[in-house]
Amino acid sequence: MTEEKKRLYFYTILGYFGVFLVAIMGLRFILASDSFGQFLALLTILALVSYIRYAESELPFTRKEKRIFTRIYYIFFFIIVGIGAFLIYINM
Repeated sequence: MTEEKKRLYFYTILGYFGVFLVAIMGLRFILASDSFGQFLALLTILALVSYIRYAESELPFTRKEKRIFTRIYYIFFFIIVGIGAFLIYINM
């Protein structure tokens, strides 16, 4: 098996593991909000970010296209964070 195939399989498994952890993390937060659930959230984020970075590096996008996608992602991220902060604020 070539090094590139090993790398592909590693990151693919890591991505699926991250998706699996999202499901477990969601259930854990619904059933019991505790420090283990927070640890699962951190592990999930690390796994998915690693997979996304690998997938981005393998896609044939130009540098300009990658910057556009990154900016769109951050815009949506900050919108979601803003809505979440607003919802937390009105429930206090």
